[in-house]
Amino acid sequence: MKYCLTLFTLLILFGLNSCSKGEGNLLDKYRYEVTGTVTAPVHIQYTPDITKAIPDDDDLDDYEVTTTLPWSKAVELHPNVSGAGCSAGTSDAVPGQTINIKIFRDNNLVAEHETVVDADGYAQLLLNYYKDGTVNKY
Repeated sequence: MKYCLTLFTLLILFGLNSCSKGEGNLLDKYRYEVTGTVTAPVHIQYTPDITKAIPDDDDLDDYEVTTTLPWSKAVELHPNVSGAGCSAGTSDAVPGQTINIKIFRDNNLVAEHETVVDADGYAQLLLNYYKDGTVNKY
């Protein structure tokens, strides 16, 4: 009986600890990398850090940037989030230049997509990765 009580107490303590505020162990870690030969500014949007099951509006305000390449960003996503996405575009690049997006999950490449700047200097691409392994490329 004493053994059962000790085991039960340890299970309760473990359960309380896993539900505590420190959810860091449960978060999925992703990294976006946008590279290519484009020298013009590139506008990038991505799934930002989402560390709560129901995020506040304040948690979602940092999800886009205009920059030059290469660019990368690491984010942590709550287990309820179904996946991650990243888009990149430019409107003043040299035709034939390229933009490439890679998404890593736990340092493993899970999705990649590349596009070439068209004759008018435009390029736009979107890459979504879902936890079930589905990848959407636009």
